[in-house]
Amino acid sequence: MKNKENIKKEELAKGILKRVQQSIIKQYYVLTPIITSMKLCPISTECVLETDGEQIFYQPATICRMAKQKQLKTLQKWYMHLIVHGLLFHYVDYRKYSVLTLANAVFDLEVDLFIRRLKSRRTAVGGSMFGSMSEEDRMNQLLEEKGAASLYEAAVKSKSLRRCIYRKARDVTLDCHANWEEKRNLQQFWTKMMQSSMEKTGLSLNELVKRMKGEKREYGNASLGMETVVKKDDSRPLDYAAVLRDFFKERESCRMDPDSFDRDFYALGMELYEDVVLLEPGEDGEKISMGTIVLAIDTSGSCAGNIIEKFVTQTEGLLHTVSGIDYKELVIFQADAEICSEMHLKQGDPIPDCSRMSVCGFGGTDFQPVFQRVEEMEKETAVDVLIYLTDAYGSYPKTAPRVKTFFVIPNLEEERENLKDFVPEWITCLAI
Repeated sequence: MKNKENIKKEELAKGILKRVQQSIIKQYYVLTPIITSMKLCPISTECVLETDGEQIFYQPATICRMAKQKQLKTLQKWYMHLIVHGLLFHYVDYRKYSVLTLANAVFDLEVDLFIRRLKSRRTAVGGSMFGSMSEEDRMNQLLEEKGAASLYEAAVKSKSLRRCIYRKARDVTLDCHANWEEKRNLQQFWTKMMQSSMEKTGLSLNELVKRMKGEKREYGNASLGMETVVKKDDSRPLDYAAVLRDFFKERESCRMDPDSFDRDFYALGMELYEDVVLLEPGEDGEKISMGTIVLAIDTSGSCAGNIIEKFVTQTEGLLHTVSGIDYKELVIFQADAEICSEMHLKQGDPIPDCSRMSVCGFGGTDFQPVFQRVEEMEKETAVDVLIYLTDAYGSYPKTAPRVKTFFVIPNLEEERENLKDFVPEWITCLAI
């Protein structure tokens, strides 16, 4: 029976791995169905991360120790290694190979190559400048152009190629593949996962892999440009009047009020001029006004579903607040890895209906395009405040902007510990 200390350690290790999962999802959100479907299972055997192709096994003490030693990037690399094995259907094809030691080495080399290509646009490896090709060049070319199966077949026939494969695999092997043999049929599981990823992105398998191999961005490759209509949820918006109060400017505004006048002035006019009345214009008093307000909505893939519905509700709440004040301009961005939509509303323009909102994006996450656009806007107008509806995982500017920035974050209290290493100090975080 587990004691309280072991249970606590298991939960702590699981929380650490959830952070690792989230960091991978932020980079490659198309993998979300795979990552969330592979169940995390604690074991007592000493290991870092292992898998049977369907579950991911971890030893809590090892995970906690690595986190304490600030080795989260190593954990992320290890976790990604297991995911890519599945993405390349190694778990499914494993039983097709008769020489498993060779297959294991080839699989690990293909995973390493795939991950390296995620981080670089480098394509096929060429031969020697003198026309001959080393065994390592041949190995890389077969992996690049034809994949693991072709390299395996060539290595079965070539002793020198096998030696090269085993030598190079020692540097890139992370997991033990012994558990793969326990699962008889993973075809259905991985086919379903890949279909879910394709449905999530609207891409074919080839397009999906190409998307992952595109230009590197720390938190996602590109904007997908997908568009959908999203309804607001039943949550409550923030009190945006309180959020904006420090930016309010007050001014005295006068206008004629036909229903109200100073009776003393009226009587004086009738007495002095008989048929001429004196009326003093009534005053509205002090009116609240603002300059330019910017609202940015994070429409990246990780915000799809319930989170984007909350953002629609928050948008409606902010629009309701600004409708009661004078403002120069309200600019609304929708952005994932780039700005997908830009709307400008001036004082007097009709306020859009936010019961349903057309949302565009669902790609990677990069906050920098919005901050760069705001910087451009400031050359023409003073921007008072930027409010960003986001889950806060993404690529940030290296320097703090002049504009006061608020991040409005779902489940902030639950995520605060995870986000402390991501969110710069110059951003004020608000919870919804």
